Amino acid sequence: MDITPQFLPIFHRHLFGEPPTDAQFRLYKALPGARGFDSSELNDEQFRAIVALSMVTASKHQRVLLLAPLPHAGWVVEHFNAAADSIFTQCKQLAVIPGGKAQIARGYSDLLKKIFIFGRLLQLETEPAAWTSFGFAAGDPVPEWLRPKLLSV
Repeated sequence: MDITPQFLPIFHRHLFGEPPTDAQFRLYKALPGARGFDSSELNDEQFRAIVALSMVTASKHQRVLLLAPLPHAGWVVEHFNAAADSIFTQCKQLAVIPGGKAQIARGYSDLLKKIFIFGRLLQLETEPAAWTSFGFAAGDPVPEWLRPKLLSV
């Protein structure tokens, strides 16, 4: 499954059954420069955009690191699982040709399996090949390569 960034708003609608919000749309349009929001807030709207962005990134890479602060790990895992549940519920409701739903679900599952939640950001010696970010603000102690890729909210 290969998804190009310009189709991310449409992909978002297919994933979650609703159009992207203004903030989500701004992130999608800021690609490839933006990889997350400049916010340490635990915000489900922003997180869903990061999940969609991570899935698009996973369509082109073997592994995607979803970078998140360790104190947010429980929230991130819980909301990642909730987003995945929402995606598969939406997938079941798609009106496609017989057998197509299963193929789409397998494709989404393959993409989600490539996303690894990683909280030990300062242990990274170099910028990962494929990553997204949630829960970091530009003023946080983060590597220099991350700061310019955070979209102001």
